Amino acid sequence: MQARIDKDKLLNLLLPSQSLVEKRNLIPILSKALLKVEGKHLKIFVTDQENSLQGQVEVTGKPGEACVDSRTFFEIIKELPEGEISLEKVEKKEGLRIKTPSSVFNMVGVSPSDFPVFPEMKNPSFFSLEASSLASAIDQTLYCVSTDETRYHLNGVFFEKKGKYIRFVATDGHRLSYSEIDGSEKLELSEGIIVPRKGLHEIQRLISTEEDSTVSIALSPPRVLVRYSSFLLSIRLIEGQYPNYQRLLPKSSKVQIEINREALIQALKRVSILSSLQSKNVKFQWEKEKLILTASHPDFGDAKEEIPLVQGSSSLSIRFNAKYVLDCLLHTSGENVIWEMTDPSSPGVVRAKKTRGASIIMPMKL
Repeated sequence: MQARIDKDKLLNLLLPSQSLVEKRNLIPILSKALLKVEGKHLKIFVTDQENSLQGQVEVTGKPGEACVDSRTFFEIIKELPEGEISLEKVEKKEGLRIKTPSSVFNMVGVSPSDFPVFPEMKNPSFFSLEASSLASAIDQTLYCVSTDETRYHLNGVFFEKKGKYIRFVATDGHRLSYSEIDGSEKLELSEGIIVPRKGLHEIQRLISTEEDSTVSIALSPPRVLVRYSSFLLSIRLIEGQYPNYQRLLPKSSKVQIEINREALIQALKRVSILSSLQSKNVKFQWEKEKLILTASHPDFGDAKEEIPLVQGSSSLSIRFNAKYVLDCLLHTSGENVIWEMTDPSSPGVVRAKKTRGASIIMPMKL
């Protein structure tokens, strides 16, 4: 294997793969990257078994392959000076030689045949989504994914087809968030799929490069393929039945108010300093055309903040976990948010204006 490539092009090829490689891996081969020259392309493969990433870039070289430690290889390339880099497979210790006009690095490798085979689909049928819409939908739901590994079916975001839209849903049992984006007629998603947390983080990192305006996706349970720019990401889906989240969605609300999002975020951050360290219990008291936030801590004191409403009025008191509300507001767009309520025992619904989606937060006991 031989290849000549500009440093920046090689670095851009390696960068998306670094988050996928575990820092402490009990299976040594999963810390490696497989480099393969085929035709006019240098391809890189990395995997953690659940998620696999393939990327490619045009090079001048000779066919062959090498398998070396992914992070070490990335660190070497990152520190090299600008300009052309030469890569060459050497027989000694399955090594890889990295050369520039002023430096030489000889990396110890392993046999490429030991690297796990990249999972493939037979005749995948891709459909396209806007990259910005997909990124937004993931951002609006991923924060609600459960971190309780015993509830594995809640450890990802649920995708399903709702009419002409694709709905994204996530919940940890205390809060729920959903978002909808324009779908595709090619998409068949009658029962829905659950995409795991780490796989979604990898999608986020991949499309954050903003190299392309569209993402292509192919479904073939137990996997989903995501193609973006020169990269192909394979994600193993979570098997299991997603809970009936529809029963958590309020059918109606008696109160609807509009409030400045940033003003509420800042006030809530200040007041919650004096809330309980564990429950982050903050009282939301709506009095006519203002919202009063109060919190108290037996050892440190109490706090109170008033925020004028942009629109609407109410007379209602509810307690919420301040962290849950802040998470929701930080992942909601727009200058103002709409807050819907019914009574102190019913969930609060927060949404941006003119969007297809919302966050539902369960109240705490008064």
